Amino acid sequence: MDVIPLDFFNQMRATKVLKIEMPKAERVKRLVKEYADFDNASLTLAVTHITKRMGSEIATKAIRAIADKDFYTAINLVLNYYDKTYSFGLAKRDGSKIIAVSVESDNPAQNAGILLDKVKEVEL
Repeated sequence: MDVIPLDFFNQMRATKVLKIEMPKAERVKRLVKEYADFDNASLTLAVTHITKRMGSEIATKAIRAIADKDFYTAINLVLNYYDKTYSFGLAKRDGSKIIAVSVESDNPAQNAGILLDKVKEVEL
């Protein structure tokens, strides 16, 4: 198993991090575009892998939504789990090093410009 060298890990924890905040509806819409073409069996398997951490009731609802091809609901449910996990990881960081960056749309080129502007502003 590969292990991150301690000095490198400590540097990662000490540095500033940009937290991109996008409206959830935009994020769900993007993920539906990305994942709706996957076969249902692969999506269901992915949800079953995180069922224990997600909770069986929510996972069952997500799997049912996948079977019904209601990808918006399925992704919305799974995204709740990932958002909590991401927030848990961020909570382990020094809050003064987390820089929130709000973006309103799913426009990669526009969002990259916003991020670059923020990097210059905070001297990241």
